[in-house]
Amino acid sequence: MSHLPFHLNLIAQASGSLHAHLLLKTLDGSRLYIANSDLRKAWGQGFVNVRRLSDSDNVSAYVMAYVSDVDLNNLEGEFNNNDQNTPKRIIKGGRLSLYPIGMQIYRRSRYGIKEATKIKDTKKNIKSKYHIDGAKPSYYRKIDIKHKADENPIEIETEYYSRKKAKIAAAIAKINRNCNKNSSEDAELAD
Repeated sequence: MSHLPFHLNLIAQASGSLHAHLLLKTLDGSRLYIANSDLRKAWGQGFVNVRRLSDSDNVSAYVMAYVSDVDLNNLEGEFNNNDQNTPKRIIKGGRLSLYPIGMQIYRRSRYGIKEATKIKDTKKNIKSKYHIDGAKPSYYRKIDIKHKADENPIEIETEYYSRKKAKIAAAIAKINRNCNKNSSEDAELAD
């Protein structure tokens, strides 16, 4: 394998230290497996935890959540808390204040990782241009930022859309409209 595309995210912790999330993929789409013990040996800096992403269609939501949100249930770093009865307690955007100003929090390989398309326009125009009218975002977050307590907050909204999912949703809606239309016509014929 000549190239192994990667995306590295640095995650700020309340203690002031950093940890990293490394996302890897193969160029040919084959499955990639790296044992915890092999990565720990190669890393040489202590703890590692290798996991496969369960929803590879929405990697951006995974990255945004870890880079920006604070999980109040995981303040002590207990990664294996599998208690399904514990409600999630998340502070959206809470981690952003822990990064030094100007810090580059991600790095990526030159090969195999596409740079995100950055578009400046109205939401309505973007949704129309990319044919995602009526689509729901696959990821959404809203953060209110105040510089001083007496100032009005600045709202930052982030949304990610999957054009693939939007096409599927549009096709299902069309099928449903046709089914409803046919049902109405059948009901009129029965009268």
